[in-house]
Amino acid sequence: MELPGPDFPAGLIVVEDVAIRGLTHAKAAVEVAEGVQRFIAEVHRFIWPVCTQHGPGLMHPELHQGRAFWICGQGPHPFTAVSDRDTT
Repeated sequence: MELPGPDFPAGLIVVEDVAIRGLTHAKAAVEVAEGVQRFIAEVHRFIWPVCTQHGPGLMHPELHQGRAFWICGQGPHPFTAVSDRDTT
């Protein structure tokens, strides 16, 4: 963990080897979701989350209308919110 400073104005948190640099809740939620998804895939050999319309595959977190969503790459369409908080 780095406290805010010249190199990282918002601070920096690293979980395993994933640096969380998001300056808003939504951006941080996307980065945390990516890390969790990768951890589940690498450690447990499990695909998560799974789109109810298209099955396992190309789900990835990203910002959609200012909020963090899981996006289905087959659609592409927003699948479900990563977090229920707003953009702040």
